[in-house]
Amino acid sequence: MAKRKGKYSVGNHTHKGMVRKVNQDSFGSVKTAWGDLYVVADGMGGHKGGETASKLTVTFLCDDFKKNKVENPTKFLTEKLVLADEVVRKKADDDNKLKGMGTTVVAVIIKNNKAYYAHVGDSRIYLFRNKKGTQLTKDHSYVQQLVDQGLIKPEEAENHPQKNKILQAIGIGNVKPSSDTTDLYKNDFLLLCSDGLSGEVNKEEMWSFIESSSPMESCKNLVNLANKRGGPDNSTVIIIQINQGLKAPKGLPKVKEEDKSNTQRFVMVAAGILAVIVIVAVYLKPDPPDPPDLEKTGSDTTVVDSSAADTTKVDTTSVSVPDTNQQNSQKNMSPIDTSEVLDDSSKVDTAITKPDTTKKKK
Repeated sequence: MAKRKGKYSVGNHTHKGMVRKVNQDSFGSVKTAWGDLYVVADGMGGHKGGETASKLTVTFLCDDFKKNKVENPTKFLTEKLVLADEVVRKKADDDNKLKGMGTTVVAVIIKNNKAYYAHVGDSRIYLFRNKKGTQLTKDHSYVQQLVDQGLIKPEEAENHPQKNKILQAIGIGNVKPSSDTTDLYKNDFLLLCSDGLSGEVNKEEMWSFIESSSPMESCKNLVNLANKRGGPDNSTVIIIQINQGLKAPKGLPKVKEEDKSNTQRFVMVAAGILAVIVIVAVYLKPDPPDPPDLEKTGSDTTVVDSSAADTTKVDTTSVSVPDTNQQNSQKNMSPIDTSEVLDDSSKVDTAITKPDTTKKKK
């Protein structure tokens, strides 16, 4: 009798990339009776700052989730991310060497075949279903704001010179996490990653690896591809395959738009009218607003890992994108027992910004 797959098959992988001296990304997960939590964080800022910020955030979320029964996953994620911001800021206040540190973060709780997710910054979560993928989160970034305001097209955002500018980060203060939920079905895949991966690999390429190998192998191959393309940043990815559940419906869920207040709508309409007047009067297109001061650059750092994390060195000499037409052939992977969040400490260095990854996709 064939061994039945567990509810989930999980893979994960992280690498410092080909430019950074250390890995400032962190990740972790926890399995409990009230759900499974998965987290990816991308640190930035100061000597050892990014390493500390991302590690603190992941550890704080995982420890709290493990110790306290969670009845409302969405409330847990949004409230704990705000508290994580306070934890990171307090740590920075206590140590001048950590001043200005921060981290982006994306987290998901899977409970009863439903995903509850939240994020701050530009770390992402994708859903793959029926051979197609969609980005569930919307970046808290300057270029995404330009897209939302209609000043640039989505395709222009991918190679925009200021795509590393972010609007929110844990540790910077006044964080407002975005959250949502989605139902999960058999053979769905969730992918959480830092922008070191999403900046180099598009979702079509992500799927080509996912459908051709196990979650763990897919994670290693995706990071390998990002490194082959220059690896300008740390890359971290977690892939979760849903092995049990109902048959998936056709299509993909729509990404929730951020709510806009009446004041915001008024300002946007007024700005639009003013822009038209200026264009007609002077025949000049207004320049987009100045980007915020918060920028991600130069990071080198730490990895917080779960018990089954694979952090082996990636071979960047040969990697190819598999044929997207081949049949799905995932290996039978049992779920990772992630009751402990471990520290694979091999990092250091930064400066409140993240690598200026002027590359293919970000």
